[in-house]
Amino acid sequence: MAAALLNRIIIALALAGTALASAEGEGGPHVASSAKPRVAIIGGGIGGSAAAHFLRGLVGAEGAVIDVYEKLDHLCGRLGLVEVNGKTYNSGGSVIHPRNMYMTNLTAYAGLHKDDGNDDGDDSPMYLFDPLSKSWKLKQTGNNIIDLMSFLWHYGLSPLYLDWSVNKMLKKFDNIYTLQAKGVSFTTVEEMLHAMGGDEFLQMLRTPLADYLKSQGVGTRLVEDLAGAAMAVNYGQNVEEMPAFVGMVSLAGVQPGLWSIKEGNGNICLPLLQKAKANIFLNKPVSKITREEEEGAKQRKKGCGAGVTYTVEFDDGSSSTYDGVILASPLQLSGIELINFKNIGTPGQEGRYHRTVATFVEAKGLHPDFFGGGFSYGDDVEVLAIKPTNTFTSVATNDPVSPPSSSSSSSSSSSS
Repeated sequence: MAAALLNRIIIALALAGTALASAEGEGGPHVASSAKPRVAIIGGGIGGSAAAHFLRGLVGAEGAVIDVYEKLDHLCGRLGLVEVNGKTYNSGGSVIHPRNMYMTNLTAYAGLHKDDGNDDGDDSPMYLFDPLSKSWKLKQTGNNIIDLMSFLWHYGLSPLYLDWSVNKMLKKFDNIYTLQAKGVSFTTVEEMLHAMGGDEFLQMLRTPLADYLKSQGVGTRLVEDLAGAAMAVNYGQNVEEMPAFVGMVSLAGVQPGLWSIKEGNGNICLPLLQKAKANIFLNKPVSKITREEEEGAKQRKKGCGAGVTYTVEFDDGSSSTYDGVILASPLQLSGIELINFKNIGTPGQEGRYHRTVATFVEAKGLHPDFFGGGFSYGDDVEVLAIKPTNTFTSVATNDPVSPPSSSSSSSSSSSS
């Protein structure tokens, strides 16, 4: 699963060294040429948009033509936005960790703004609910001192060990910024993870989260309650099945300081692509990518990309040829057939995806009877299930992405 989440890989990027004027206009079927390097990016989500941004920074404003193909009718993929009663809300990828330097920098570059106060549910008392026994495992009051004492009473020193473990992992994760600033690249996900965190990161791919946390001194009760809730809400899975690496990344989301983009997280992709001077093609599913190597190309200078082209075929029967292709979409979900590629594995071997659903409901409050009481109707609470069920995994109040006015209302969302 970790490999699948991280495996938004570059299939091929072979740019000629000559920097010429970039193409303008609609695009469409083209033939690649060493005189005018052309790169296709498959996927218009945050991965593809960021790839276009960084690629433009490498080749310069006049260095290459960049075409971005998105199979949907909108950009930004899972960074979704939903409208309820005239207000817009983040519906996917809704919070960003303060140590995510790429999103911090990209937000500013795109001319958007951080909203540190739009951490949905951050100010609401957290209620941990066991959906099987229909009982509360923890209920906060909103009073910091009382809640801290209650947390220590329930879990002892385990929260300190959990916070220490998450920070230790994030410190190693931060190594990726130094590595990429030096231009270091990797051929496999495992190679990248080893460079970031050594053997421990690789071992975390094969160790269940519950076992890893217990080895770090975190008590069973906190593992089942807080870590269980984080896995149920974010992934719809449990701590016994979730690999430790993915689980620890998810647990970083329970730390303070999370933020979102004031204008909506799903609005970052378009300005990034525009600033990258990328040609954007929506509703353009890709069906096949064929690697074609001219005779004698193997004897040419390694790494220059001369003699190798990539023909991208689309569902509508059209095609375009490029000097390089960046696949910014999970291969096993794309349905794209790869021809004449070597050592890329078989689509589907990378793991499986679990579907989660966010439902937005306009409401005046949450009715306590379903939970057997514990709060009053209309109370602003955040209820997290500690185990995944088919009913719900979380219920919380969401704030709109635009600055709320005095007359604005909130919307409740339920994840299942």
